[in-house]
Amino acid sequence: MKTVVIILLLNAVCIYSQTLVGYWPFSGNTADSSGMGNHGTIVSGSGTVTLTTDRCGNPNSAYLFNSGRINIGTTGFPTGNGQRTICAWFKRNSVPQAEFMNIVGFGDNATNGCRSYLHFDWPNTIFIGNENRNAANHLQWTADTNWHFLCAVFPQGATMTGQHLLYFDGVLKADTSILPNTLLNTNTTDAAIGCLGTINSYFFYGRIDDVRIYSSALSDAQIYQLFGAPVIPVLTSPVNNSSGISLTPLLNWVASPTASSYRVQLSSDSNFTTSQIDTMVSTDSLRVPSGKLTNNIRYYWRVRAANSCSISSPYAAKFSFTTSLVGLTPVGNEIPNEFSLSQNYPNPFNPSTNIMFDLPKYSFAKLKVYDLLGKVAAVLVNEDLNAGRYEVKFDAGNLSSGFYFYRLQTEAFTAVKKMILTK
Repeated sequence: MKTVVIILLLNAVCIYSQTLVGYWPFSGNTADSSGMGNHGTIVSGSGTVTLTTDRCGNPNSAYLFNSGRINIGTTGFPTGNGQRTICAWFKRNSVPQAEFMNIVGFGDNATNGCRSYLHFDWPNTIFIGNENRNAANHLQWTADTNWHFLCAVFPQGATMTGQHLLYFDGVLKADTSILPNTLLNTNTTDAAIGCLGTINSYFFYGRIDDVRIYSSALSDAQIYQLFGAPVIPVLTSPVNNSSGISLTPLLNWVASPTASSYRVQLSSDSNFTTSQIDTMVSTDSLRVPSGKLTNNIRYYWRVRAANSCSISSPYAAKFSFTTSLVGLTPVGNEIPNEFSLSQNYPNPFNPSTNIMFDLPKYSFAKLKVYDLLGKVAAVLVNEDLNAGRYEVKFDAGNLSSGFYFYRLQTEAFTAVKKMILTK
């Protein structure tokens, strides 16, 4: 399976594959698949480098590093201030390690400048640039044990400020480059994966996979393509900033071709710090269950796609809508003498019916529909209402045929009636 994926990826990026000078997919070995012959050699030293599962769960398709490294060839590698791109997938161990954990690097630091590298300077800081850190870009993050895709891009070598670009999970992060004053190395020796070089002890602890080195500066789009995330979903309905939406709306979005699942979040908080819904679905829509939403509240929702390897797209731009009890209508101006719940009409019905009830005084009223198992099928009213007669239109288009019960409940009154849905 992994071999097929590799072939597809290489075909997908053929527009710039001519600058691929090193590609280690780790499909059971340390061979270089770029065609440049930069095959790796495992050097364990006092630790180990062993085959393990990759991000898609394929066995013997990534390497687990523990105080060991893989020495690699350097044929065709960029030298001096030539353009370059370095990419790798990584997954850290559960226990944070010390500083200077290196993923991949090349260039003899002893002469003619500094190495190019991807590495951790501290447990929560990712660095790219050169070994002396006078030409670098860094990213602060909350370390976790998930698989991540990291890329360093040097559009102008190390000769210009702002030219050390750091991509994390396919997305360019804020540029915090330090103005370089030391050139990158003109040599390409001392190259290794899992360590800062062939003579150092700055080891990586965790899993590394799909290491790539290019002699060109890849674009944003090309790096996102390598990341392999599905296309960001496009939200469709309820349309953004809509109002009068029911308490059980159907959320819809345009499916992403390579997605196998979607994460849907819905919240009354625009920052999604709390959620009414945070779930995974396999379809391009989600019906909000009854009881999740409240009347006259603005809600925000967003969706992101994931493929079978659990690689996720960014979230789509959030949409918002405001709920209302669609179909709740005051009837007349007279104040009823007592609480009452009328039989729905028509009954049987398909797919909508009307329910009337009386409130002789200001009340917090709940009108809910239940199936034969006692499960709530719809929440029609759940709010404070003034005294009066009300009529609710109930649309059961998303329910199956059968017997249902509806119940009106206030502080002083409860009544239940039966209705029949026939489709």
